[in-house]
Amino acid sequence: MRGFRKILTGVVTTLVVVGFSLSGYAGEEDIKEIKKQIEVLTEEMEKLKLGAVAEPKYESFMGLGPAASKVYGVEKGLSLGGYGEIVYSNYQDSTKKDFADAYRFILYAGYKFNDWILMNTELEFEHAGIKNVGTGGTTPPAGQARQPEVYVEFSYLDFLLSKPFNLRAGLMLMPVGIINEFHEPTVYHGVYRPEVETNIIPSTWRELGIMAQGEPVDGLTYKVALTNGLRADRFAKSNWIRDARQQGAEANADAAAIVANVNYEVIPSLSVGGSYYRGEADTGKGNDQEAI
Repeated sequence: MRGFRKILTGVVTTLVVVGFSLSGYAGEEDIKEIKKQIEVLTEEMEKLKLGAVAEPKYESFMGLGPAASKVYGVEKGLSLGGYGEIVYSNYQDSTKKDFADAYRFILYAGYKFNDWILMNTELEFEHAGIKNVGTGGTTPPAGQARQPEVYVEFSYLDFLLSKPFNLRAGLMLMPVGIINEFHEPTVYHGVYRPEVETNIIPSTWRELGIMAQGEPVDGLTYKVALTNGLRADRFAKSNWIRDARQQGAEANADAAAIVANVNYEVIPSLSVGGSYYRGEADTGKGNDQEAI
């Protein structure tokens, strides 16, 4: 590494000397090009000084939020990211008590094995990691045990084969709506996720399966996935299909579903697209004994 730094320093020095030597003979465009090359090489030297680790760009990749996309921006190895939400409500109605909640803490852990295979995982801790046990969500009696509430929002392997065609396998966010995949609080308006994309499109909606995705032409992206279906015995009037999500937990794989998404970015910050979902719903969890 030290030898490479010496060589790179020598190249930069040579270019500077040549640049000054030619300044009396070269045209203005040639001088600009030399300066540009010197800037590029200087940037490479700065990366080497920092241990060849440059800070990844904070931007979305393949439909995910910026923090969830962090692993895509590293050269190789481990990547950690995340975010947290703490909310406070001050009610003008004196009959309601003011409300504060450590809504969620998210940890993204990814690992890039090489330039075309990576793993990405999201862990979520909700409401300070505590849930009420055995009381249907009400406050438990004094002395009753509580347990941490932790979810795996997604955990998948990506195979980045080419810009038009890539593969993903594992526990994936369903490409339905906007918020379901792009659900980080810094990228949508408002404190809470929209009601439509919380209940009707039950974000975050994730299932086990395999997905093909890509960008065949600039601005046009597609995603097609085969996943497990829904739990028919969990449909409810109050929240439609929200409770019917299997979320990768002892999923009933007898029922299958297909989901497709197409999105086109007309201009920066303006996209049009749509999703199609068709699938079966079955009763019971995976590994249940069939009724005779």
